[in-house]
Amino acid sequence: MGGVLIIDNEPTERIALEAVIKGWGRRCRTAGNAAEARKRLDAEDFAFDTVLLDWGLPNGEGLELLDWLRQRPDGADVEVIVQARREIPSEIRHAIQRGTIYYLNKPYEWPQLRALVQAAESSRELRRSLKARVSEIQDIVRLIETATLELRSNDEAEAVAANLGPAAGDPQLGIG
Repeated sequence: MGGVLIIDNEPTERIALEAVIKGWGRRCRTAGNAAEARKRLDAEDFAFDTVLLDWGLPNGEGLELLDWLRQRPDGADVEVIVQARREIPSEIRHAIQRGTIYYLNKPYEWPQLRALVQAAESSRELRRSLKARVSEIQDIVRLIETATLELRSNDEAEAVAANLGPAAGDPQLGIG
């Protein structure tokens, strides 16, 4: 479990969030602005499972930080919970388009936040497991020089074709 990074420009909210999240047994760090958050994320080498991002950081920093995070090599694997003081459908769509699936409207209740943090952690762990399994399968497929397959349906043939090419390093091989 990598922990939670809280990014909020309001000191009292940061302190309260940090105390509550640490009380749940999670490792937790805070940042008061986007520049501080970037330093934390770089220094921790993306050891955070979850980022709790205040959408209302000054000067659009919340948006810029989310874009920066998603462009990083491991940034797509970090679960982002966006928190905001207003619930505007266009902003929610905007947040989703930028790579977050959790949107929390302030004020919220602690059980609601805890459930989202747990969901984010579970999602990240599942993604890690799936990536490891895909890598194992790709490694096995690369070892195959000759194979005889008995395909009993078009669906099985399509599944084999769609997976062997990419696993062998050439997605074009899977077309056919």
